[in-house]
Amino acid sequence: MGTTVDIKNAVFGAISGVASVAWPNVPYEGNTPYVRPHIMPAMADTVGLSGIDHHMGIIQVDCVVATGGGEIEASALADTVIALFPRGARFISGSTTVQINKASWASSGQQSPNIYFVPVTIPYEVIK
Repeated sequence: MGTTVDIKNAVFGAISGVASVAWPNVPYEGNTPYVRPHIMPAMADTVGLSGIDHHMGIIQVDCVVATGGGEIEASALADTVIALFPRGARFISGSTTVQINKASWASSGQQSPNIYFVPVTIPYEVIK
């Protein structure tokens, strides 16, 4: 498979055991809590004259709970996601190894009419 698909397979495989998952471009009709992953690749760089590509990006996982229950439940889910992606962790799919190159963090929660979510940001890199 290609690098982009391998990155998504590696990351989505790690996330799948956390809670219910609202996958990108798939209708979600489940209940809260759930996580909503997004992979945001950045431009790939070539390492020197070697022809090796260095891919970097961000994995964002929204930790979603129902409104009205406070922010602790969403923060606890965010802590669970952060624990899955410690700095130095590696996730493999095909010939691609996704490495978590920096500590992950949770941002301030966001309110919408029916849900409250805490976004978790996870920097990653792939050298291929």
